[in-house]
Amino acid sequence: MSRYVPLATMAVESPVTPNGLDLDTIVLFVSDMVASRSFYERTLGLTPLAAGPAAAVYPAGRLRLGLLPAREHGVVLEDGLDRSADITFMVDDFARVHDVLEQRGLRFSRTLEYSIGITADFFDPDGHWFSLYQPSEEALRRPSGDVLRRLASPSGDDLAGAPIPYVFLFFGDPEAAADFYGLTLALDVVEGGACRRVPTDIESGVIKYDVASTMLTTHHVDSDDRRFRVATVGTTGVALAFRVADLGRQVADLARRGVAFADPDLESPIGRLARFADPAGHVLLLREPHPEGETAGAGAFATAGA
Repeated sequence: MSRYVPLATMAVESPVTPNGLDLDTIVLFVSDMVASRSFYERTLGLTPLAAGPAAAVYPAGRLRLGLLPAREHGVVLEDGLDRSADITFMVDDFARVHDVLEQRGLRFSRTLEYSIGITADFFDPDGHWFSLYQPSEEALRRPSGDVLRRLASPSGDDLAGAPIPYVFLFFGDPEAAADFYGLTLALDVVEGGACRRVPTDIESGVIKYDVASTMLTTHHVDSDDRRFRVATVGTTGVALAFRVADLGRQVADLARRGVAFADPDLESPIGRLARFADPAGHVLLLREPHPEGETAGAGAFATAGA
């Protein structure tokens, strides 16, 4: 019997996030909107919710990917590959999707198969890091397997409709990461422990947090560990946006817990925003949507930028 399970056949449950922080948008700053749109739409197969020269927004399960031109927003992109964040697409037929995307010109890293599934990395034109992933039966038996089943959606030959179950952020100081995400932000912990690929004796080496649309996962890597090439300092090329119901109340609450906001209340076409960072410098946003709803917000985002 196959070790891998067709996730699309599994029941989907409603997300519950008692802390009120739901990660709903991953913002990727890009150098060339035309080239990036071609990559995400023609190569990966994503269909835009809204798109234009100022921005593009794509559905990815319960998340959205938003592209913004870096230069217009004062963002300087990293030279080469940005290994500060790994965004993982989940599929139910790894070989089929891998082959289709490869035929479209996508270059993958070597395929790795281990106890919790099969995976391969790839990068967009600006070096933003993605992974293609199919979980194993063992992975689905773990506590995080419940979240994988909840997020599962039918996958076809490419990444149209494929969910993003993991967003990995890397840290040289796992205790600082655990204090910030587990105590300060009070995110709901799904599971934690050692990494299956990079040996570590630290119990907080990998912690998975349930943020409704995905599992935000902090991953410890020693700065001098050359076995796993990642950046343990965040970049400005990627920003994670948490949807909140009341921006002012959430900013005040987090400020009382010690969060320092660089921009506590910004008006934008996708709503009111507040910008801050975690201890490693990964950019985070709070986003209060427009009252008229997500469709109007996405359209404004695409035509005017954020």
